[in-house]
Amino acid sequence: MANDLCLAERQIKSIEDNSLQSFPSASLKFVSIKKYSQALGLELNEVIHDLEEVSKCFRGQKEIEYTINVDEDEKFIDIIKSEIKALPIRKKIQYITNTLLAILIVWFAIELLTNETIVSYVSSQYHFVKDYINHFNEHWDDFLRQLKKYET
Repeated sequence: MANDLCLAERQIKSIEDNSLQSFPSASLKFVSIKKYSQALGLELNEVIHDLEEVSKCFRGQKEIEYTINVDEDEKFIDIIKSEIKALPIRKKIQYITNTLLAILIVWFAIELLTNETIVSYVSSQYHFVKDYINHFNEHWDDFLRQLKKYET
């Protein structure tokens, strides 16, 4: 049954033992429980008694809360630093990677928009495509003529 539901056997066992151990998040476990209960022909409210409590995992939660009342003694940046320090190392690496990627994309976009060689190349390609579209019927006729040459 685990294969039919695209779940690992350990995840089925985890559902039966009411454990979160084999799931990366509570919301994925909830989706798996829905699939498993449907496969068994059970209603979800028969399997989960407090559906309201379970649905909390679907509510948006911020990893870092930016709406903080900042005291005069404590700087905003210090609050953010302390919240980032409290994050797991995987999240820290993810934030750093995403930040570097965003900087690289912005730099690349600026380079594309300001580099004369690239601008002239894009301009020439634009004109090529525009001319091709304007003369599409001629190109299509040439294509059909070429096909007729190879007909037997």
